[in-house]
Amino acid sequence: MKLKDLAKKTSSISVLYIEDDKYLRLQNAELFKTLFKSVDLADNGLDAIRLYEKNRYNLIITDINIPNINGIDVIKKIKKQNPKQAILITTVFNKSEWEKELNTLGSYHYLTKPLKTDSLLRAIEDILATI
Repeated sequence: MKLKDLAKKTSSISVLYIEDDKYLRLQNAELFKTLFKSVDLADNGLDAIRLYEKNRYNLIITDINIPNINGIDVIKKIKKQNPKQAILITTVFNKSEWEKELNTLGSYHYLTKPLKTDSLLRAIEDILATI
């Protein structure tokens, strides 16, 4: 799907993007702002939880290895509040390294960094089918 076509489908979606790497966070935020209605940014798990408690998001995109509260624990807290929350995990770690903990999270999508734009867009498109 082309970016323009995907943007039409995502124009009403709100996103919380959790990434501690400043460069990556700002770079992806620019892309996300062309796709989504709103994009909130957090650089650590504690801020992400605070934002989630104040707002509702259609999609959470999070790294696993983030400061204060890791991404897995952030997802667990979010899933307690909303078991159907759409989540995309992005990380440099191989999925097998986190398999045991990830199995407790329910449904989610998973991408390994470095993120390729086409893979990211495909994952977003797949997630759209579930929300």
